[in-house]
Amino acid sequence: TSTLTLAPGPDPDPNPNPDPSPNPNPKPAAMAAHEQNVLRSSWRGGLPVEVHLNAADVATPTPPEPIFLLLRRNSYLPVALKPAVEVFQEHVMELGAPELWFESEATVAHDGRTVTASLPLNWHVPAGVLYDVLSSGTRRPWRIIVHFHRLPVDKVPRCSDATMRSFFFNAVKQAIYIESGSVQSWFKLPVAQQDKFYQSLVEADSDLFLGPHSTVATPLQNLRAIPVRVLGCSPNPSPDPNPNPSPNTNPNWDDLQRFV
Repeated sequence: TSTLTLAPGPDPDPNPNPDPSPNPNPKPAAMAAHEQNVLRSSWRGGLPVEVHLNAADVATPTPPEPIFLLLRRNSYLPVALKPAVEVFQEHVMELGAPELWFESEATVAHDGRTVTASLPLNWHVPAGVLYDVLSSGTRRPWRIIVHFHRLPVDKVPRCSDATMRSFFFNAVKQAIYIESGSVQSWFKLPVAQQDKFYQSLVEADSDLFLGPHSTVATPLQNLRAIPVRVLGCSPNPSPDPNPNPSPNTNPNWDDLQRFV
């Protein structure tokens, strides 16, 4: 039998039932440093891509060579592929306002065999998610085709710098609301700090992101819920009146987005 003897304290504790819960914010500086390291590591995730200009858009005697880039997984195609788009613009005839969109290949099942079909890419889905959904059977680097005309508006929404910026800010505000039940922290953020949020996405700069993020982020001890976006893609989600579609037909991919 072991006996534990406690030395008497200098004064009795006036609270006979102290709160047994631990300090909700131990070593805040060390915790912040650890969180920043995790965030920086996640921002470094990248995808090798091979970017081509659509052959039908070429207006020069010689088409441009493909461009190889490393896309950040948490970025979006209009932002991440901007260097390639700027090069390809020199080889495209101006036929009214350009309608920029991107295309890749998806592997689908057809008549008991695997076929490859072209697929317009949703610009409002992060590049890493797009690749993970479409990566089955695809090679590396990921091959992406840039189009400047004939946007398939029934499959891909139009995108501009203003649209991309607005979408990103709305996603940030939705996440803040889910975490804390309010978006006041965002509206109190100076416009210059809000601009840094978007600029960090454009430049893939996690350090630039950390400044405004630390102002609006909900402390862990006050977190109400974790914002999650669930995306599901499947060819022909609705009944197809044609039981034997052509292998070259673009699959009707659903973008099921909801916050949990």
